[in-house]
Amino acid sequence: MRFLLFLFIPFISFSQLDFSKTNEKTKRLAIKYLKKENIPAMSISISYNDTIIFSEGFGFADLDKKTPVIPSKTKFEIASITKTITASVLGKLFENGTLDWDKSPYLYLDSLPKKQYSFTIKQIAGHIAGLIRHPSEEDWTPENTYSKKDFYRVFRKDSLLIKPYTKFCYSNYGYKLLGFIIEKVTNKDIFQVQNEFIFEPLKMSNTFINDGIYDDNTVTFYSSIDEKKEKAKYVYNNSMYSSGCHLSTSEDLIKLGNGYLFPNRILKQETLIELIKSQKLIDGRKTDYGMGFFARKDGYNNFYYGHGGGAISARSELKIYPNSKLVIVMLANKSKIKDDSLVEEIANNYIELLKH
Repeated sequence: MRFLLFLFIPFISFSQLDFSKTNEKTKRLAIKYLKKENIPAMSISISYNDTIIFSEGFGFADLDKKTPVIPSKTKFEIASITKTITASVLGKLFENGTLDWDKSPYLYLDSLPKKQYSFTIKQIAGHIAGLIRHPSEEDWTPENTYSKKDFYRVFRKDSLLIKPYTKFCYSNYGYKLLGFIIEKVTNKDIFQVQNEFIFEPLKMSNTFINDGIYDDNTVTFYSSIDEKKEKAKYVYNNSMYSSGCHLSTSEDLIKLGNGYLFPNRILKQETLIELIKSQKLIDGRKTDYGMGFFARKDGYNNFYYGHGGGAISARSELKIYPNSKLVIVMLANKSKIKDDSLVEEIANNYIELLKH
């Protein structure tokens, strides 16, 4: 497969490269994008061959205080980038023989209510198990009361959306289920496991669960940014830490991306390949999604893998371009963005430079 080639491609040394002009392009694009999309704060970090070549903040982390965005310190909500973390935990458990992702979740969760059709852990991680997007009783508002204690009861009454393996159906519900499996086989809290397998080995010291307790280095989350600048209320959901709801910095996520780019940093090469390569439906169609990772070509025909996310007052992108050894992270504290092409345009500028 094409993405396997990156391990063997020779690369130009840094002494032969001058990123200054491309970095200026990135800065201009970011400033224009921030203004066009009316984003309060944004952080962009880029690495080439495991070294950061661009890392800047834009706008203000708090509009009233005019707090600057510092990519090494300012924490944003990373939303569904968390799914790559949970999938990587599955990879570690698969490597050490604790879990077999080709088996049914019922093998590990005896009390999980049965559905009409069976499905595997791998199919859950690839969004082809037929699960609906969210539990029926989950209300993604400040009034939400759904939590981990409700999972089994609600899972019993919620029907599958479709027959497994017939269609790609993006499901946060499925990643909640994966979190329950991980906690059962490790006998640990999901954040403990993520910390042990991913955050500590990669030295991601600024990555935490979003429990609503914010320090001075966390962006302000706004429900509106007009004259009132209303702050968004925290939505409680302790079942989301395997599918989203983490705070991190763009530079911490660069470490994460390079952990997915370079084998044996957190996962073996063969495990990374399994996570990244596209799953197939029963009719043979590819989904362009492995386990926790989208894997496809962008609008400029450049192959990448990674994940994006959206939440209340949050937008996130992590894209890894293996053939160029580029990792690009964009974090913003606004959810509804009309144009999602910024990261791809930035990536293409660096890829074009690296071709020459």
